[in-house]
Amino acid sequence: MGAEPPHTSELTAVQERRTRGRGAEPLRAKRVPKHQNEHHADGPILAALSLRHALLGVLKDRPLTGYDLVRHFQGTVGFLWSAPQSQIYPELRRMEAAGLVRAKVAPRGQRAQKRIYSVTDDGMAELRRWATDFMPLPAQRDPVHLKAAFFDLAPLDAVREQLRAHVAQFQWRLEQWQAREDAIRERRAELVEVWLARQRVDEHDNIIQLKIHALEGLIGRARAEIAWARQGLELCDEIEARRELSPLPLGEAARQRG
Repeated sequence: MGAEPPHTSELTAVQERRTRGRGAEPLRAKRVPKHQNEHHADGPILAALSLRHALLGVLKDRPLTGYDLVRHFQGTVGFLWSAPQSQIYPELRRMEAAGLVRAKVAPRGQRAQKRIYSVTDDGMAELRRWATDFMPLPAQRDPVHLKAAFFDLAPLDAVREQLRAHVAQFQWRLEQWQAREDAIRERRAELVEVWLARQRVDEHDNIIQLKIHALEGLIGRARAEIAWARQGLELCDEIEARRELSPLPLGEAARQRG
């Protein structure tokens, strides 16, 4: 997806850590396949598995080197699930050990070698299983909205700074998601044509519409977050105006201004 705007990078880092952090509690009544339970005993397992399935989703289109996989990841499912290169390569090795992908060693130049990864039959079966099985809604963990519940403890200028960064971040993401949606609709999106070429022609429109639907959820969420933050900025102005009409004691006024 590219780099986030510099002035929102710190906020984004917090949110991305939250996104990659603990997810939904496992369904106790359902047995988890062995290769899904090999990393962690609790929280991070959902994040690890989401990355695993995202990588399978990219590799299903065609074999890729690790370098190309990282590049295609950022240009495809990276719009839906963010992961740095430092997480992708270790997960690839775990997937290879679990038999979900295979790696073919090929020469790179005169001396070096490269590994070309492809999805195995077991890997494709796992991807279809994951796409089919019910997934419980992840637990709600949103640091910005949590912080907003305590905005009354902060000066209004600090609240405005947080909300303006929120608008800028989600405006940037909205533009990225809309551009990806347009590319899919026009069938010029990265790897989409490769996948369509292997599917029945009468299913092409259905596939495109389902992929667009995934992005429409994010687009709608971004618009809602932008509207929420702008409403907060208006609220700050209203509160400031009310305070000017009812002056606080000198010491308290200084504290409110920060």
